[in-house]
Parts: sequence; C-alpha cells; structure tokens
Amino acid sequence: MKWSAYYIIDLGVTILALGMLGILVWEYGYGQAFAYERGIYALFGGLLALETGYSLGRHPGPLLFRRNTRIALLISGLLVMVFSLLSLVQVFPLQAYWLFRLLVLLLSLTLMIERLFRIETRRMHPALIFVSSFAVLIGLSTLLLLLPQSAKEDISLIDALFTATSAVCVTGLTGLTTGEDFTLTGQAFILVLLQLGGLGMLTFTNVFGLFFRSFGSFRNRLMLQDMINSRTIEGTKGLLVRILVFTFVAEGIGALLIYGGLATGSAPDGNRAWFAIFHAISAF
Repeated sequence: MKWSAYYIIDLGVTILALGMLGILVWEYGYGQAFAYERGIYALFGGLLALETGYSLGRHPGPLLFRRNTRIALLISGLLVMVFSLLSLVQVFPLQAYWLFRLLVLLLSLTLMIERLFRIETRRMHPALIFVSSFAVLIGLSTLLLLLPQSAKEDISLIDALFTATSAVCVTGLTGLTTGEDFTLTGQAFILVLLQLGGLGMLTFTNVFGLFFRSFGSFRNRLMLQDMINSRTIEGTKGLLVRILVFTFVAEGIGALLIYGGLATGSAPDGNRAWFAIFHAISAF
C-alpha cells in the first residue's frame, strides 16, 4: 500500500467518523432512523480496521495513537463491521443495538479528538486553540439544543445560543428553565457542556494525549502547565489525571448525598438519580 492510498484511507475514516456523529445526532435529535445507517457503519469499521492494521504492520503514518491503543481500535473496527453486517441480515439482536451504537459513538469521538490533537501539534498558538475550542463548542452545542428532541417546545436561536454559552462558560445564567423547558436529551447536552466548560477543553484533549505517541507541542504543554498550576512540565500529566479523578470522585459523592437526601417522588418526573447527578455536576 502506497503512502498516498494510506492517507486517502485516513481521510475516509475522518469523514466517516464525522458522519457517524451526524447520524447519531439525526436519529436521537429528530427521532428518525437513517436508511443506510448499518451499511455506513460497516464501511466505517472496515476502513478503521484497515488503517490501524496497516499501521501496526509497518508504520503508524499520521496516527498518533500508541501501539496498544491501535490494537484496541483494530479490534473495535472489526467488531463494528461484523455487527453491522450481522444486523443487515437480522442476526444481531436488536435489544443490544444500543450497545453497538455506544461503541460507534466512543470510536467516533476518540478519532475526532485524535484529529484535533494533530492540528494542535502543527504550530498553532495555544491561545488560539484555547479560544477556538470554546467557540466551536458553543456553536455545535447551540445546534444540538435546537434539535426537536432537545426541548419540549421550539426555542429560539438566541435562547439556544445563550444557554450554550452560559453552560460552556459556567456562568449559571439562563433565559429558560432547564428542568421545565428542556427534555432529558437537552439536559444531558447541557450537563456535558457544564463539565467540558468547567474543566476546559484543553484538559480533556490532553488527557487523551496519554494514549498518543506524543503529548502535544512544547508550547501547549507550557500553557497547560500554567492553566493547571503545575510546578514542572514533567508533572503535568500526573497532575492532570489527579484533577480529573478528584473531580469525578467529588461529583460522585455529591450525587450520592443529593440522592440520599431526596424523598421518593420529590424529584421532577420522579427521576431522583438524574436529578442528583445533574445538580452534583452543575454545583461542582
């Protein structure tokens, strides 16, 4: 396989990963099935397995993933391809189809983060990356909140933009009532935005850098060191992991305390667990 063909496959995997995310947003946002979903899933899994398999045999090429991660991606790609083909002939049980979609979602997000990490290593100024990551996140989340399945009634572009910006910037301001105007899907979008905005996109993308062959550019590591107040560049990785572990443990304890303090039936829609998780993360 020539290098040109390898890069074409890499581009195809990137486009299909974006397509996977688009299909999932369409299905859950509009409540409509995509006609060629399983065929595209099979093509995505096959190309992913081909790219990672070739990178293991000769040269990793543009992929930044470590060898063990590429092996996991190879296996995952083969599973996606096989399950997609089985579902086409109605052999794969539909009751477990949500697990398959979850695997596709995780693979797509992982690949897109790796692609973003590639852009970051190409001499982009860290400040530009920081600002643009918030701008892109706000723009995408605004579109997600405008989906029919996100709100109980149609909301305006201004309301969606204001809610998304407030969630990403963690201001606590909103023109709508989250529990009354948004569905469970919309609330989940807002919760993810609160988490990403609170910890920062650079924090999450650099955590994924632990699975890559390099840990970002030197300038990015300097900016990250300053952002998380690490004493040395070498200690950035460890401190980054400790920050995430502490965050998730604190949010988990908070959710348990809120859940235990709620009387049965006191939470909106009777969903005590979701009420506890949402308020624990938003409060933290």
